[in-house]
Amino acid sequence: MCLAQAVSVLNGTFATKKEYAVISFSGGESTLSADIAEEMGVELAEISEETKQEMKKYIPDFAQAKNPLDATTSLFRDDEKTIGLLKALNDDPAVGAITVGTNIKKDFDDTTASLCGAIAKAKARGVEKPVLAIPSLEGYRYRESRKILEDAGVPLMSSMGTSFQALRKLAKFAEYDYRERTLASAVPGAHGEKDRRPVRVRFQSGNESQRRSSSRTGNCQDRGGTDRSRESDEIPISHEDQFFGNPS
Repeated sequence: MCLAQAVSVLNGTFATKKEYAVISFSGGESTLSADIAEEMGVELAEISEETKQEMKKYIPDFAQAKNPLDATTSLFRDDEKTIGLLKALNDDPAVGAITVGTNIKKDFDDTTASLCGAIAKAKARGVEKPVLAIPSLEGYRYRESRKILEDAGVPLMSSMGTSFQALRKLAKFAEYDYRERTLASAVPGAHGEKDRRPVRVRFQSGNESQRRSSSRTGNCQDRGGTDRSRESDEIPISHEDQFFGNPS
């Protein structure tokens, strides 16, 4: 359900790389994110030194610019710093998508509402890569805060464990390249079967369908007595036979 909801809200805005950048607002949440990512097989992006220097503009001096990031609670209610941080990670080519720790509760909370608004503004200002809001725990979510995020194309995920399972599957989708996949032609002879000419089917009904048995046994003479069995692969077939393949 978490994955389906995420795909619906993303609405085609999928990552092109499988590595994530993770933003949290406490040390415990950041450590937990790293542990669950490793457990679930979710890869974290190796962000560049240039990105780290840009991130330092928006986090306190005592915070470390790294991935996963503990941005600390000092970013709460500071839209411009949150937006700047998201844009810095968005511009790093190693990052496929960004997650933000967003603990929306069942009732209105001014702090989380402000954070949701900042994330939505960041998307409006050019953060093009997917952003996913991840709460630490399961629970009911305040509808208006959820709406702010979803209207901006940001899924509000389930608990952290369930969310990282969904992230892993989204990462596999990001890796998929249809150009590397081929399907063998589903025709007779493609898999070692006895080669047979393809059949062109035309539908018939009524009395004409009663004559199909003679066509299948090789008696393909027309009214003038001419044998047509080698001149055409077309075999008349009624509607009820259309799913039975080659009737030869």
